[in-house]
Amino acid sequence: MTKQEKIKNRIRSIRELDEVTVKVSKSLGTIDVTHDYDHVANFKFKWVSDNHYVGYFVNLYGEESQAIVSLWEPIEAVKFIVLYTTLVELRAKR
Repeated sequence: MTKQEKIKNRIRSIRELDEVTVKVSKSLGTIDVTHDYDHVANFKFKWVSDNHYVGYFVNLYGEESQAIVSLWEPIEAVKFIVLYTTLVELRAKR
């Protein structure tokens, strides 16, 4: 299994959270993490330079922020999951 596939599999585990959707392109080139609530951050990860994912916040209109996170190794995807879970738990307007 490639590093890209390992990172993708770890990110996909976020689907276990209620109202979270993870969509992965067939080429594994992009991973979208979205939440049903407007007040929870959405992310888009893009595979770049054939060696890592770069993550962006995505607003309600589909506009991406500047790059805010890079996932070079599968363990970094696990760290992202922990942080994302915390964001979901602390969401505004609960």
